[in-house]
Amino acid sequence: MASDFETVAWDDLRLCLEVRRAGAVSTAARHLGISHSTVLRRIAAIERSLGVVLFVKRTDGYVATDAGRDLAEAAEEVEARIASAMTSAAAFEGGMSGMIRFAVPDLAATVLMPLLAAFCAAHRDVEISLLAAQTPERLTRGDAHVALTLTKSPPAGQIGVDLGQAAFAPYAARSALDRDKEQDLPWIGLTSGLRHTPVGGFDRLATAARHRLHRVGSLTMQYSAITGGLGVGLLPCAVGDLDARLQRCGEPVTDPSQRLWLLYRREMKGNVRIMTFFRHLRVALTRERLLIAGEKPMP
Repeated sequence: MASDFETVAWDDLRLCLEVRRAGAVSTAARHLGISHSTVLRRIAAIERSLGVVLFVKRTDGYVATDAGRDLAEAAEEVEARIASAMTSAAAFEGGMSGMIRFAVPDLAATVLMPLLAAFCAAHRDVEISLLAAQTPERLTRGDAHVALTLTKSPPAGQIGVDLGQAAFAPYAARSALDRDKEQDLPWIGLTSGLRHTPVGGFDRLATAARHRLHRVGSLTMQYSAITGGLGVGLLPCAVGDLDARLQRCGEPVTDPSQRLWLLYRREMKGNVRIMTFFRHLRVALTRERLLIAGEKPMP
């Protein structure tokens, strides 16, 4: 069996990784730039070569077997090493200096800061300009080089990776829950100017069901109000689940029509600095898919 595993090329490993990440052959095919039938044919060839079953088709998509999971995890390690090697090579070539304009939802920036700090520590001649944006418009207008955004699909001229659905859940400060029951706490709702945000629709439904209400005019103020014990409100699970001051007060919700995308402008494809930054974020955020989807076990 060892000799069989030696025949698995990086392209095959990457294919298995994409299928496991997406849980769907069609999505994996789109990421890889090949056809649906090609993905199925290559999976079958890998399974014949290794003598194992890698994926099982179910009603909700393709699920990795133990062997498929092991192979995908090995591929993820290889991907991380390749990204690290390319980062080092880019820096050695002297291409890692200058500005990177990164558009990101302002609240998500709290989660991203450690990733940005690690990148800038490795590339001291790079400057990061963070732009607050809830939609891909800044990237479309050319204000940003890279964007993290919720959208149905990337606009024309933008390339990137689908990180899956982003979940939101109601949270309250543990200190507030020690004082009052969750249903007794006021709801921290959003003003009408934030109804267009991804959480806006969920917030409208929750607001209608509450008899006590406070409203805030920004997502960062909402976060501060919740952590400060003013009431309960909706936050991205990737933010709320990492904050030890907070506790979930309900089940996560997602918008099936919205996916979290990490994107860059097509004309940036040959820019060493931008693509190194994009790869750094892609590897780091892909590892946090369960956290983003609200499925990571709570500490």
